[in-house]
Amino acid sequence: MNIYEHYIENQPAALLGRSDWSRSYWWYLRGWLPADKGAALLDVGCGEGPLLQALAAWGYTNVLGIESRPEAVATCCQKGFNVICADARTFFEKRDSKYDVVFLIDVLEHFSVEEAISFLIGIKNCLSGNGKLIVQVPNLASPFGPAIFFGDITHKTGFTPDSLVQIMRSAGLVEMEIRPAGPGFWSWRSACRWAAWKLIAMVFRACNLVETGNLWPQPITRVMLGIFKAR
Repeated sequence: MNIYEHYIENQPAALLGRSDWSRSYWWYLRGWLPADKGAALLDVGCGEGPLLQALAAWGYTNVLGIESRPEAVATCCQKGFNVICADARTFFEKRDSKYDVVFLIDVLEHFSVEEAISFLIGIKNCLSGNGKLIVQVPNLASPFGPAIFFGDITHKTGFTPDSLVQIMRSAGLVEMEIRPAGPGFWSWRSACRWAAWKLIAMVFRACNLVETGNLWPQPITRVMLGIFKAR
């Protein structure tokens, strides 16, 4: 049985989230996207296309998505996105194309460590000279991270900020920045959430200070993002 065959249908409604992620992605990816709107961008495991929708709204014109579920590919194509049906695990093996940015949003945790390293090496070989890899994964350093990681039975590998850097370095990639995926800042309501989260995060960091004598400098949001480049 292929568990991904009916992956979306079997997800609890609470995990499916909202359909418009443009504002959230704008906050999460600020400063990371290329200035050239014609840059070659690849969204691996694009699903029904939330990131593709955001990239299109921001004016990017050379964007490709890959997705293994035919029904999701059909949905993306109906929306006018350039998406092909492909298995991410083998997509990069004999790929000659070069990409300026490759996105792995909620993908890497579905691989074992050995699978992930091989997969990441394939991605690294398909990056352009200044190409970047942007990933989002559950953050097991967060008090809420385990609920995200174990909330999906298809997840195989969990990451903390340190282990995410470790696996990337094992594949020949180096970190540029690890970033929390917390509340954004684009309206008065979001600003209130942003400020409240800052206070809550300070409490968690204070707990770590009491235990270890050090402030916890890394993201403690339940999900985190990282941007990487080839060595």
